[in-house]
Amino acid sequence: TNLRFNESSGYTGADMLLHLGGSSFGEFVRVAQGNGLAEGGKVTASERIVLEFAIPELSGDFDASGNQLKVSITPVGALSLSSASKDFSCFDDQIVIECLEGCQGSAKGKESTLLALTNFQLNSEVSLLDQVIAMFGNVEAAGLEFEQDSDNEKCAKASVTCIILTQPECSSCVFDRGARMVTLSVVMKADQTVGSKASFTYWAAPTIVSASINTLGTAVNVLFDQNTDK
Repeated sequence: TNLRFNESSGYTGADMLLHLGGSSFGEFVRVAQGNGLAEGGKVTASERIVLEFAIPELSGDFDASGNQLKVSITPVGALSLSSASKDFSCFDDQIVIECLEGCQGSAKGKESTLLALTNFQLNSEVSLLDQVIAMFGNVEAAGLEFEQDSDNEKCAKASVTCIILTQPECSSCVFDRGARMVTLSVVMKADQTVGSKASFTYWAAPTIVSASINTLGTAVNVLFDQNTDK
């Protein structure tokens, strides 16, 4: 592949375009060989090309859940373009969740977690169970309700809704040194592309699976159900 590239402006001219949603653009931060290098504004024959670009403001018909990023390339001297596509998704970084309290708990669950949801369109008159899905890893929260009396200052903000989750049991978790981190996610039921993620840590003390005396009778070999620091 032979491509012209203006190192100062970032433009490749008509040689290469990206298409995303209803938008097309050809300005790149960096165009380089697979080894990350480019010389004299040219990218020459290579099995792999590195493209680095900033996404411009997208048109209103962009669907965050299922668009394709299409790259179209017309090498120097070629009569027709070549193209390839890959699934691409965007998220709204103004929609966030933050764990305020109870951000870790026992593997047995049943404890409470306080979350601050920013810019979620929720109706306090409707059951939270009918509006969102909250997951601890791949297990749904055991309970969901609006927090009405929190003294946490973040819950007082107009754009924030605080909710209480009941932690589910982590029965299938594999622990390492007593801990297992999972993704804590909240999405809108009506549109599951609207949501955000945080982290949650489960704790479980190592338990003894077996114990045996070595052949010399000088030590006891103990096997735990998870890695420990010993």
